Amino acid sequence: MRLIEVYAEEFGCLLDRRFSFWGGINLIEGKNESGKSTLLALLRFLFYGFPKKGAADREERDRRLSWRGRVAAGSLLLEWQGEYYTVARRYAIRGTLGHESGAEVLKVVYAESGKDVALEGKTPGEFFMGLPAELYDSSLCVRQSDLARVSEGGTGEAVGELLFSGDGANAERAERILQNLRRDLQHQRGRGGRIAELEDRIAATDAALTKAKEGAAELLQIRGDIARYGGQIAEKNRELEAVNAALVRLDAEKKLAAYEEWHRARAAEATALAEYDRTKAEQAGRISPDGAFFDRINGALREHARASDARERLRAEMLTLREEQFSEDLLAACEVVDAQGGAESLYRHAEEAQGKRRSLRRAALICLISALLLSIGFLLSPLLLIGTGVLLLLSLLFLLRSGSHNNSLRGILAALGAETLPELKELLEQCRTERERHAAHGEQRKATERAYADADAHCRALFEGICYEFSALGARELPTTPEAAARMLDELYRMSGEAQHELARVNTQYERAKGIREALGAQLDPNAEAALRAACAAAPATTESETHLQGKRRFLVESIEGLVRKRAESERAESALVATVRDPSLLRAERGMLANELEQARARADAVNLAIAALSEAREDLRSSVTPRVAAVASPLFSELVGGAYRGLLIGDDFSVTLETATGPHPLSGFSAGCRDAAHLALRVGLLETVTRERVPLLMDEAMARLDDDRALAFLKTLQRYAAQGQCLLFTCHGRERRMLSEIEAAYHHMVV
Repeated sequence: MRLIEVYAEEFGCLLDRRFSFWGGINLIEGKNESGKSTLLALLRFLFYGFPKKGAADREERDRRLSWRGRVAAGSLLLEWQGEYYTVARRYAIRGTLGHESGAEVLKVVYAESGKDVALEGKTPGEFFMGLPAELYDSSLCVRQSDLARVSEGGTGEAVGELLFSGDGANAERAERILQNLRRDLQHQRGRGGRIAELEDRIAATDAALTKAKEGAAELLQIRGDIARYGGQIAEKNRELEAVNAALVRLDAEKKLAAYEEWHRARAAEATALAEYDRTKAEQAGRISPDGAFFDRINGALREHARASDARERLRAEMLTLREEQFSEDLLAACEVVDAQGGAESLYRHAEEAQGKRRSLRRAALICLISALLLSIGFLLSPLLLIGTGVLLLLSLLFLLRSGSHNNSLRGILAALGAETLPELKELLEQCRTERERHAAHGEQRKATERAYADADAHCRALFEGICYEFSALGARELPTTPEAAARMLDELYRMSGEAQHELARVNTQYERAKGIREALGAQLDPNAEAALRAACAAAPATTESETHLQGKRRFLVESIEGLVRKRAESERAESALVATVRDPSLLRAERGMLANELEQARARADAVNLAIAALSEAREDLRSSVTPRVAAVASPLFSELVGGAYRGLLIGDDFSVTLETATGPHPLSGFSAGCRDAAHLALRVGLLETVTRERVPLLMDEAMARLDDDRALAFLKTLQRYAAQGQCLLFTCHGRERRMLSEIEAAYHHMVV
């Protein structure tokens, strides 16, 4: 058996953790409180669940519940005898404090197929390892704080029971079963049990047999009366059948009259249907528009009328726009302005010409005044005369330049017919306004003309659609105007109404005939008519009236009921007698069976007594051989662990340990803690070698904490040999084990938690 993976869903401090293991030695290192002991407790929980004995076990359960909630859950994947299995267990606390209860769910399945494994009433630990929980704790699960458990409690008793049972059955339970069988058969003190019961039943059967013979004659007479009443009832029933046959003939004749009326209704229905089909065929050759056709044409005519109104409004608007007038002078002036670079550019040039003209005239005036002033003082200096001449020339030059700009300004004003700049500005604004109005008018006119064209096209399309509808209907002549289409539609509506009225008339006539036929047919079964006519022909004719036959039937029914009551009374009397008087032959057979059963019970009681004695003797012999077998394995191993310091171990029937020293045997309690731990470790390994059929995983939690280095190294070598064909999980918080495993070159899988 090999552990492969453990998943701690919620268990103590472990939450959603997975741990994978390998064959051989698995060294699991971790600091204190890292979860090593919790992982070991999870394995025990998966194999056996929580202990259920007392307060200490309840404390263990509370310690292992999830820190997140009152739940413990996990799963284990293992290999056993070449198959892979999954063991999953979940335990949850429900209820409030003081009223809480635990609910546990265990599921063991084949890992590959997912099918459930039949545990046969065993725990997973008992099923896979063959160990009850007590031996699990005192053998393969080794905790440093619990090493001595192998020598305490009921370990010896549990081992003896396990070895004695072989197939897992409990020897004490087998003895209890045998004792119960013996008590069932025969009490040891006083009278009782199955044997005494059978003796009493045989005596009671003899008394009942005598009484049964007396009641047999009376039962025979009652059964004769029942047979006589039965014959009279049969004769009356034959007479009643003849009366019922005559009544059936009369009833059949009345029903056949209803069938005749139904046949006439069917013929009337067929005639009405033929007239309906003829009318429908005649109307099929005519133009027969449906309601949708009229709706489409009416809708199209209404749409055409609205489109025509819209078209006429657009025509009037278009004519109004064509008659609107604009100022040709202003439009011509706009062209001149555009030729001059635009209104802003033209006005800016005019302002610049006027400004330059004014500036030049002002400069000429200044030069002229300066020349006049200099000419007054030329007598003082001839040079002033030259300055005066220069100023006059400049004044003349400025005047000429101002005249040029004046001509330019006049040309701009004359081109637009204005005399001053304000007039020019006003004229330019009028030109802009007239141009914008003319452009807007042009856009509106184009839009109106396009809308008119669209409306006209829409009117034509609508009328063409109307004509297409008449053409698709099969009309020989098509309308030329909407008014003509409306007249044709009215005529078609009138003709269609007349045709529908005629068709509705013949359809109503057909439906009425059909309703009459269905009303008559609902009360009749067409398939039963032939049988009814045959029954009428087979029934004998009668001249009696229906009233006379009904009275005769009532008399016969009452007579039969009276006879039936008498027969029922006799049958009840028979039942009462049968209930109290038993069949003598059955009683004789029953007595023979009871006598045979009594003989078998006495033989079985003798066999059970022999089995109880043999079982007790065999169990005592086997238990006395358990401890020598365990000591044969544990004693050499202990000598190896202590380096030959002691000769070996002596193991008592209760698994108490005594060391064999050079001076004689001494109790284990008188030796050091390391020596005691070595002895207990050897005893556990020897116990596993004795009680298990195959190598089971060995679980060690700080098991070597109190061993010195030499003894720890020797025990690791022992584990190495054990794990070579099995598996060992070695939990530690120190590095000594890893170092020693490296020294002896042992193969191991290292894991840190």
